[in-house]
Amino acid sequence: MEEQDYIWPEFEMEHIEKAPEPYKYNSEIIGLPFNLQQTVNQFGKQIIPNVLGLYHLFYKDMLVYVGMSTNLRGRLLQHLRDESKVFHNVLWFCCQDKTIEEVLELEYIMIKKFKPSLNLTHANAR
Repeated sequence: MEEQDYIWPEFEMEHIEKAPEPYKYNSEIIGLPFNLQQTVNQFGKQIIPNVLGLYHLFYKDMLVYVGMSTNLRGRLLQHLRDESKVFHNVLWFCCQDKTIEEVLELEYIMIKKFKPSLNLTHANAR
């Protein structure tokens, strides 16, 4: 995907704060992190899929946490209530076509590769 080809989803997000630049890995655009709290406020919690998936939390433009959950909606809403994890933006990736073991392996690989500051140990990655 080329940077100029990156298109926001069909729903209106003009009032949602987004990162200044798309998040990239090896020059490939992964996504444009966006403000989770504003998104939930504008669209409701149902905007977050209730599926198995991975998520990235960002403080400003820095990746600070990688996680996985069998319930992305519940887990991300829990992060919003947890004042000890300060983050501005989020990206999530639905993985309902994967097994939990496959998603745990992806989480482990991402934590090892990116070394997010809030993933102090690999306790969540088995």
